[in-house]
Amino acid sequence: MHVEEETAKVCMTTAFCIWCHLAALTYILNTKNEAIISRLLNGKLLGASDLSNPMEYYAGLENLSAEPTEGGYILKGVLASVSNLGENHWFGLIAGINENKRNMGVI
Repeated sequence: MHVEEETAKVCMTTAFCIWCHLAALTYILNTKNEAIISRLLNGKLLGASDLSNPMEYYAGLENLSAEPTEGGYILKGVLASVSNLGENHWFGLIAGINENKRNMGVI
């Protein structure tokens, strides 16, 4: 059994926050960013997830776009909700580069 399942037996809200952190950790584990990986693993940073935003994008509820720049991207739009987001938390999202291309990022 997973820690979030055991936690949910006592508190669904806490279990959901654990799931959000584990989702963010899953995204970052697929990168080479060892500094962020170790800080998420040891709890120095808390992670969040906004991967509901692609569904909201395709449903026409939000329009998050990413404009490529020399040093990265400039994000434009509004995220209606990011689960488990707080000061100094990190979260994953997907933003449209153009009509045919989306980019996943961690902020």
